[in-house]
Amino acid sequence: MENHEAITRLEHLRAEVCALQAESRVVSDLRHWYNSVLDALIQIYGEESPAKRDFEQIPFAFPPETLQSGAEKLRANIQQHGINVPESLPIPQDNYYQKPLREAVELLSSLISALRSR
Repeated sequence: MENHEAITRLEHLRAEVCALQAESRVVSDLRHWYNSVLDALIQIYGEESPAKRDFEQIPFAFPPETLQSGAEKLRANIQQHGINVPESLPIPQDNYYQKPLREAVELLSSLISALRSR
């Protein structure tokens, strides 16, 4: 991939972070973006590249057991007050992803700068 193509692709992915941060997005949007970044890094730098490893080390995964435990505790607490709670109880995760997204922007920015200086 040519340098200018790589820069354009990484800039586009970096710009998508603003949309992910600004709006209440579902996890599938984040997963799609994450996979797009991984694909781009593999195409630009290679499967075993430090850039890909650095991105993979950003902690995007919210432990499922934590979510399940929190939902169960919340459901039990609410039901004690006589309020019926649906079986599917969504737990907002927006704030959790803000820090990893900021880290991703920093990494993408540094990769773009390095490509520009070539």
